[in-house]
Amino acid sequence: MRDSALPSGFDQSESLLQATRRRLELWDLSEAQIDQVSRPEADQERHVYSPMTGYITDRKAFPS
Repeated sequence: MRDSALPSGFDQSESLLQATRRRLELWDLSEAQIDQVSRPEADQERHVYSPMTGYITDRKAFPS
């Protein structure tokens, strides 16, 4: 986004990135987990650990 034709493109992308990281922090993800999720590797398995125990009863995301 640094080379965007829109001068505010980079600032807006940075703002969106920070808001996304903050949302993940509010979901109690650690910095290491956020860094893992933010890496651009495609088709990579990711592990996100829950602070609670229990059973998954619904899944909203599926592999494509």
